[in-house]
Amino acid sequence: PTHLPQYDHIYPRIAQQIEDCQFLFISNPKKEEITEQFHIRISEAFRRFNLNPEEYIVFLPFLDSGKYLEINRISHAFLDTIGWSACNSAFEAIACNLPIVTLPGEFMRGRHTPAILTMMGVTDTVVSTSDEYVALAVRLGKDSEYRHQISEKIAINKHLIYGDKTCITALEDFLEAAVRKKLK
Repeated sequence: PTHLPQYDHIYPRIAQQIEDCQFLFISNPKKEEITEQFHIRISEAFRRFNLNPEEYIVFLPFLDSGKYLEINRISHAFLDTIGWSACNSAFEAIACNLPIVTLPGEFMRGRHTPAILTMMGVTDTVVSTSDEYVALAVRLGKDSEYRHQISEKIAINKHLIYGDKTCITALEDFLEAAVRKKLK
């Protein structure tokens, strides 16, 4: 996902309120300079909030899918990138019942995760503003009972996305109609 500079302040604001937390980022295996530029930028955002970035930011190497899922299993929350939804990573977080904080963007690329959560009926973690995003991330970071409630909702409802056949039947219907029309 793309981390847009105008939202760099989100992470240190969350850190200020939770204090004992870390943000994990996955390095870009093909373009180390992109990872380095982001590392410099996000570190500076923490410094602007008088926070030591080394205490809060961890850059992991690119992980195979098994290790990536293990990270999701031990995390407290998945913070969807604002403006450009994680989508595939959201599906992986959901597989681990990991609560996702998401703020729908203006364009489709920023609405994948909210749409997935809406299909599941788990919209408790879909917010409307960056302030709500921070507040919800802080709540998930501090309130283990609330975090467990959201995880349970995900566990109960994730079959709604993984077992959804609507797109398959719609494609079947389209193809059958196209063939019938061509045969006429």
